[in-house]
Amino acid sequence: MVAVGSAVTAFAPGDPVAVGNIVDSCGACAMCRGGHENMCVEFPTLTYGGRDREDGSTTRGGWSGRYVVRDSFVYRRPVSLDPAAVAPLMCAGVTVWEPLRAAGVGPGTRLGVVGLGGLGHLAVRLGGPSARR
Repeated sequence: MVAVGSAVTAFAPGDPVAVGNIVDSCGACAMCRGGHENMCVEFPTLTYGGRDREDGSTTRGGWSGRYVVRDSFVYRRPVSLDPAAVAPLMCAGVTVWEPLRAAGVGPGTRLGVVGLGGLGHLAVRLGGPSARR
């Protein structure tokens, strides 16, 4: 993180952070207000190939020299975690985690995982003991 806007209080320049697949949304529609920015009626601004809401340019994610991310889409990264190890979790990890969370997977539940590709492997890992019976 090289700079923060004047209204940002949770982060400071130099903080180790991570960014997922979404960097902005309209913030005003019912989906955004309900915490479902991925279903923004104006479509969320994606890390790659999205339309920047400020200048209309195409977002280029990791290929960018720098880019602006709304603070609600920035996550603090513990210094002890290697950024290269965290990066896959910011897309694939979230893809698996959110359905597990929404379905209430946890102690005492059962989880079936079909296919052990990249996402299936993460489902087994993130699903905990309920996925490893």
